[in-house]
Amino acid sequence: MAEEEKQKQVVLKKKKKKWIPIFANKMFNDIQIGDSYVSEPSLLIGRYIETNLMELTNDIKKQNIKVLFKIGNVTENKATADLVGYELLGSVIRRVVKRAKSKIDDSFIVETKDNAKMVVKSIILTKTKTAHSILTKLRFKSKEYIIANFKKWAYDEAFAELLNHNLQKNLREYLKKIYPVSVVEVRYFKKM
Repeated sequence: MAEEEKQKQVVLKKKKKKWIPIFANKMFNDIQIGDSYVSEPSLLIGRYIETNLMELTNDIKKQNIKVLFKIGNVTENKATADLVGYELLGSVIRRVVKRAKSKIDDSFIVETKDNAKMVVKSIILTKTKTAHSILTKLRFKSKEYIIANFKKWAYDEAFAELLNHNLQKNLREYLKKIYPVSVVEVRYFKKM
């Protein structure tokens, strides 16, 4: 009986783990965004890694933005991650929203020139309390403007415009013609 029990016991061997560096895509000049401790590098495929945009660009003005990467390619001892998401920190939104202003939140799906679908959530603040009809018009016009611009850009171009803050600046100038706005931001953006 003792021999049968010994035969049933299976010896578990632990695989040796090692550190695999994770690099951002070419949009960020292949900068290292992290490391992962794994036994098999192929286990990294499909995992997400989140980092602050300031760490990638060395621009202090972008410290309030989180970017999300998805690991898509693993070679020998190197993993490459693609940019899939962007989010403004909640503390920034709470700081800019004031009592005597009207706030417009909107969420919709956009499609780029190369048929990539993304979820976009925007926030618009007016300078004063505003009538509901004007808020509805601002919401409609901002959605129309964002969708029209995304149809002109490829996926990488859309992310570049968003990260460089060009989309938000141009949208603010466009909406000022309708009603004075103080803040126009894309607070969330993620590839579907």
